[in-house]
Amino acid sequence: NKQKSSNRTELPVIGEMTVIDYIKREKHKKPWYNQACVTMPRILIGSNSSGANNNDSIQKGVPAGFDVNDFDTMRYRVHADINNWYANLYDKVIVDVNRIADNVLQNPAYSIHRPYLRRCPYPDSCLDESMLKVNHYLGSFEAYSSRSDVRRSAEFYNKKASLIDGGTDDDIRPWIKHFVENVGEESAHNLTSNLVKFISGDD
Repeated sequence: NKQKSSNRTELPVIGEMTVIDYIKREKHKKPWYNQACVTMPRILIGSNSSGANNNDSIQKGVPAGFDVNDFDTMRYRVHADINNWYANLYDKVIVDVNRIADNVLQNPAYSIHRPYLRRCPYPDSCLDESMLKVNHYLGSFEAYSSRSDVRRSAEFYNKKASLIDGGTDDDIRPWIKHFVENVGEESAHNLTSNLVKFISGDD
């Protein structure tokens, strides 16, 4: 019998299921059952702080007591055109390390986009055919330039920001509501406050 493949028409409603729960549900279908490395197209989310990223828009769905500006996933909604490869660039991947030999895992990954050449396809998948996508946040210039990388100049940052012209996306927005429901409000505050300190570089 021909093995069934996961189908985009059968994707769960946004906020209905976690990614790991979805993969578990689909584990007997392609690509999950037969590929150790599954590619996911990425979408550049920009730092434009006006219009669609104003306070009224970004506060939607965020539980009371959380500062929406602490979370790029809440704060930024405007993205590049999904067909603009020069904005979105190469895919990211999910790797099932149980299917990769130990001696291979001990070697440095070829790249973050294609860590194992023999197991990972070329990182240029089609968004219309992919089961998952990755939001790739440009973030604020302060956060962008905090990493030691000669490519992260103001000129390059502004060039990337100029490619944000594809509309808005709120698919990621339900995560914080479900996170608070799953771990409790106190734990959610404690965990996210530590994350904010890590991102900002505070002690």
